[in-house]
Formats: sequence, C-alpha cells, structure tokens
Amino acid sequence: MEWGNVCDRPLINHLLITCAVGTLRNLRPSHPSRLNMNELERTLMTISCRDTDVIPKVTNAGQVESFKGERVQVMHNGLKVVYGGYHGDWMAHVIRGLVGHHEPQEELLFHVLMRYVRNKSVFVELGAFWAYYTQWFLKAIPGSSALCVEPDYSNLEIGKRNASLNESLDQVRFINAWVGGKKLDSYAATTETSNSPVKLPMLDFSAILEYFPNECIEVLHMDTQGAELPFLQSIDLLAVENRKLRFVMVSTHHSSISGSKSTHQDCVETLRHLGASILVEHDVVESYSGDGLILASMFHEDKNLWFPEISRNRAETSLFKDS
Repeated sequence: MEWGNVCDRPLINHLLITCAVGTLRNLRPSHPSRLNMNELERTLMTISCRDTDVIPKVTNAGQVESFKGERVQVMHNGLKVVYGGYHGDWMAHVIRGLVGHHEPQEELLFHVLMRYVRNKSVFVELGAFWAYYTQWFLKAIPGSSALCVEPDYSNLEIGKRNASLNESLDQVRFINAWVGGKKLDSYAATTETSNSPVKLPMLDFSAILEYFPNECIEVLHMDTQGAELPFLQSIDLLAVENRKLRFVMVSTHHSSISGSKSTHQDCVETLRHLGASILVEHDVVESYSGDGLILASMFHEDKNLWFPEISRNRAETSLFKDS
C-alpha cells in the first residue's frame, strides 16, 4: 500500500473509530523513503542519538552470528533476535550502529525502569511484532512472565522465534488478536502482511485483565499503531484503584497513523485522568525513532522516581516535521 493512498481506503473512518492494533500498522511504510527520509537518512538519524551509549553491553553486541541454525543479531544484553526479522536490513543496520539497540530514547528509559520493577511480576506487550521488550523484561526480572498480543500472524511468529532463541517460550503466552477501545468476539481488518481482512478477537483493557485475575500488570507496553488512545480510554478507574496496573509505556503515533494531531497529548491527559504520574514523555517530533513516548505510573509510590534526561530531536532533523 502506498502511503499517499491510505486515506482513500473506504473503511478508514471506521478504522479510526475502533483503532485495532495492526489495523493501521501498515500506514507506517516498510520503506521510509515514502516519507521525508530514505532508509539511509532514517538510519543515520536514529544512530545519531547516543542515549544508549551509557548502557552496559556484551562484547558482541550488534553483531550478526549463526545460532541454532538461525542467522541472528545480538542485542546489547546478549539476547538474540532473528536477523532482519524486525523491518529488515535497515533496522539491522540501526542495531549494529547503536551496538545492540534500536530505539535509543525508549531503551534508555526501559533500562532504568527495570531497576524499579518487582520480581515475579507480569509484563504485557501490545503490538508484539518481535517481542523484544518482552525478552528484555524476562531476562532482567527474576520469576517474571509475559503476555504478547499481536494481530499479524507472520509478525507474531517472529516473536515466537525470538522467544525460542532465548529459551523463554515457557514464560510467554502469545495471543493472535487485535486490541482497541472495546472487547469484540470478531473484528476484521488487514494486517501488515495480509492482503485481505483477517478476522480476530479484539481485546480491550478488561479483556487483558481476564488473563491475570489475581495479579497486577507490572508493565503495560504498547506500540499499537494508532490504537493507543482508545485502548487507554478502556482502562477502568476501579482497576487502577485496585492496583491492577503499575507502569504504562506507550508509543504515540503521528496523525497520519492515528488520525489525530492531538493523539500524544490526549494520551497524556487520559493517563492523568486515571491518576497516573507522567514520569517522562516526548512527542513524535522529538523522537529519533518515529514515535512519541509516554512513561507513566499508576502507583503513588512511583511519582518521584528518577529517570535520566533523554535527547530530544528537532523538527528539521525528525522523521515527522509535525504531530
């Protein structure tokens, strides 16, 4: 699908109302040259952010190796991922250039966040293309477990392969589903790699909680390609008051993906309305990776947690020049 033809889709208004993860993922082009940057420019922009230089790294971080019959790339912490499994060669170049990282601003914050996360806790990754943050969490937190939700079957398989490479399959439950602002038994839309609509359940926050009747979701990580606001709006205030959710780390998306220029600020305000403390945030323009980011906590104990200053991109050097 060509980027410029997205708004010609007859279902676009319906999709923007329900916003299921993956429905709009194909609005992010696999070839960044369809935007204001070609692949090399986008790669060099991301590599220019050195926020993750301070994070300790294994000696072969970023390198490409053969492991269990797979061509893999080694991340900063020794985790192995399918080479090119996440957006192909240009992203593999980013990972090599950043010595085992791919999103420098978010990864610096995630690295520090792991200090504050409790042992034997639960991680939920919505939009789990390659399930990398899940693998990082499971490696860092003793006795932890995870739930990964991804509508694109091919992408979900990449996540499973990464879990297998890192021997964590027994700690992760993979769900092939949409997420959005409501719970539906069936919802049909095209995924990133499908040419025709795929019927899958849609999960809102209450549906995610059903997997954890007696547990708190320690970290809810979201990269849902436009579904972030409706999903956040589905979070029940009672669940927050009952301490069923602690940290939220959400990627916010450009208006060409989300359908609204105020998506980032609307997500911030939705979280604040739920009583969250916004610990760190940057908008889409300030990103070196293309997405805005919000890190928040629902627990009052976390309101004064320390996080490092992150770099902030400028419009003239950003992937997107406005929101």
